[in-house]
Amino acid sequence: MSFAADTKNEMCKSVPQRSCCRRAECYGLLLFGRGFSRSSVCMVTENASVAHQVAQLAAQVAGVIVDLRSSFSRKKENHNTFSVFVEGDDQRERLLSVFGHEAGEMNLRIHKQNFLCPDCLAAFFARCIFVLRHGNRSKQGVSSGVCCAL
Repeated sequence: MSFAADTKNEMCKSVPQRSCCRRAECYGLLLFGRGFSRSSVCMVTENASVAHQVAQLAAQVAGVIVDLRSSFSRKKENHNTFSVFVEGDDQRERLLSVFGHEAGEMNLRIHKQNFLCPDCLAAFFARCIFVLRHGNRSKQGVSSGVCCAL
C-alpha cells in the first residue's frame, strides 16, 4: 500500500468527537468531491475507508440516505473505485441546506458557519483536502464554481 493510502486509512480511524468537527469534515469531503449541487452530490475515491467515512458522516450530519457503490477497473491498473451518492432531489436539497447552501446556487462559496470551533477548520476541513487529493488516480476535481476564499 502507498503512503497516501496508509495515511488516509489512519485518518479515517480518528472520527471527530465533536459534532461541529464531524460536520466540518463531512462538508469538506462532499464540497470538494465530484459533485455538490441539487443535481449531483457525489464523492469518488479509491480508498474504501474514505468512502465509508463520507457515507457515515453524511447520514449522521445531514440525516440523508447515502448510496455507496464500488466498481473494479481493469484499465491500466487493477483497482477499485468507490462512489458515494446522495440520490433524490429532496435528499440533496436537505444536505445542501444543512451546510447553508441553496439548491439553485451557481457558484458555491465556502460557508464559515460550518466551522464552529478552531479545530473544525484547522484539523478536519483541511485534512479533507489531503484525503481527496493525494494518491487518487480517479478523475476527481474540485466541484465547479467553488470559491475557496475564507
